[in-house]
Amino acid sequence: MYANGSATASSDIALTGTLASGSTKVYKNSGSALTLPDGVTAETNSAVNFNGDDAVVLYKISTDSAIEIFGRIGEDPGSAWTGSGGYSTVDKTLQRKSRVTQGVITNPASGFPTLTTEWDMFNIDIVSGLGTHSHSTYSSSYTQAVARASNNYRFINTGVRINFVGVTTEGTVTLTRYEGTPAAVSGIVETNVSGYRWVIDGGGTVFGAGTSIRFKASSLTGIPDAATAVIKLYKRETTGTGAFTLVGTLTYDATTDEYFISGLTGFSEFVMASEDAPLPVELTSFTARAAGSVVNLNWETATEVDNNGFDVERNATGTWQKIGFVEGHGTANSPKYYNFTDKSVTGNKIQYRLRQVDNDGTFEYSPVVEVELAPTTFALDQNYPNPFNPSTTIRFSLPTSDIVTLNIYNTLGEKVATLLN
Repeated sequence: MYANGSATASSDIALTGTLASGSTKVYKNSGSALTLPDGVTAETNSAVNFNGDDAVVLYKISTDSAIEIFGRIGEDPGSAWTGSGGYSTVDKTLQRKSRVTQGVITNPASGFPTLTTEWDMFNIDIVSGLGTHSHSTYSSSYTQAVARASNNYRFINTGVRINFVGVTTEGTVTLTRYEGTPAAVSGIVETNVSGYRWVIDGGGTVFGAGTSIRFKASSLTGIPDAATAVIKLYKRETTGTGAFTLVGTLTYDATTDEYFISGLTGFSEFVMASEDAPLPVELTSFTARAAGSVVNLNWETATEVDNNGFDVERNATGTWQKIGFVEGHGTANSPKYYNFTDKSVTGNKIQYRLRQVDNDGTFEYSPVVEVELAPTTFALDQNYPNPFNPSTTIRFSLPTSDIVTLNIYNTLGEKVATLLN
């Protein structure tokens, strides 16, 4: 920790050992009053006596380099690091957004530039996000062999088709759609950046300048009027790094319900942006974290249009079931944060999804996230269905490996069958 603008570390903790998958290690200062999930304990250490205006660094000794910088080393912001939208580090818990895959590894030029873009803010001592962290970023991928001459190919489940013109060198094109805004969006001048992107590997295919790419409008949620929205397409040569450059403004084809643009000269990473339309960035993150015997769900929207709310659905047995509802914010142009705690979890691998419902009753499903629970107690669940014919399911869980006998008794207390021994 670098306290009060110090350029040298004021205190530190040496982290050693191995952290098991799904486990959590918590360090706290002496004044915190954390309510921790079952099975999680906290260790008091002066290196985390963070008072809201310090810099904290996670440092990898073997490479002599930082892998995460919170704040800025050598700068004292006053009473707190602050950002737009009411973000502050005073009396708050900050939790990294699930879409962020790499920490800040170089000291920022000034301030805390990622505070509002890469962190979720909660009230003081709220640590329900501890535990297993899973998120969904990959959506779908399709590979297509492209022949010479001119051909029109649909890349299934990606919402994209490409009309190749004048192919002179055959190749295998792979198109992948990812959920989540790109980690860096330099070069894009519009305010709204799409909440998903496409990465296309041309596989050596050489094609003519008349080649066009078309995006199915119905797959681009969050555009209130497809016919009037002004949406621009950007690309960058190296996926995940570098500045984007403008390809051009997309044209809407009402006959096919597609946005398209012609004149492609090559493939790489593509993303959309707009000033006057809330592009498909509503659900920018959706995470599930196991904490003992409960699962905490957190999600974020960037914009909302007539959002009535979210049905929370769970799949632990092969069937999706609604387990709760969280009210939405209607129409909003600023980030909104939601959470839901599932306290009635059974099974090991549990899947969750959101059913976002508009005020007019239309709905859309989120990507699926999955967590894996480690049983903490012996449990024998009620069979389902009940009554049944001809079969039923009986679930049980064990915190440790053991010898198990499962017997069936009738209403007279007589054993009628041994299912497992």
